[in-house]
Amino acid sequence: KIFSNPGTLTGSIGVIFQFPEAEKLLDKVGVSLQTVKSGPLKDVGNPARKPTPEEIKYLQGVIDDTYAQFLEDVSSNRHISMDSLKPIADGRVMTGRHALQKGLVDTLGGLDDAKRYLIARAKVADDVSWSQEPKPKSRVEKLLEPESESSSLVHWLSGVREQLKPGAFFLWP
Repeated sequence: KIFSNPGTLTGSIGVIFQFPEAEKLLDKVGVSLQTVKSGPLKDVGNPARKPTPEEIKYLQGVIDDTYAQFLEDVSSNRHISMDSLKPIADGRVMTGRHALQKGLVDTLGGLDDAKRYLIARAKVADDVSWSQEPKPKSRVEKLLEPESESSSLVHWLSGVREQLKPGAFFLWP
């Protein structure tokens, strides 16, 4: 059962792949990148150069296939026909109320409503104890954290330094 607050912004059904294009910036500061790769598409999205038309075509194919899988999952799991789903699966966001009208959520409510539903469904005592994992902090949040090991800019940038070392890497997008 999917709960949504009425004013929640949800939806956004779609797939996007973005990467920076920093070729001119790198040229301006005198940085060039040498790439040795195992195949012609291994460095698709390399920010040091513009993508080729073939790479754009390849990426569009990946996006199209991923989008089709996404639509199939939403359609089958939400019991919405493709004809009803496609007009709203264009990347738009919608409120929880609109998502309920379109069948993307089951009911309007928040966390407390979902907890009450689960307690009733599981037939357990009302005084169930709940725990929630803390949201992982971003690098910026860690950087701004006082007296933390990661608050050192040098420490924070060490990950970037590792990425710039020459060598062979196995990277997943």
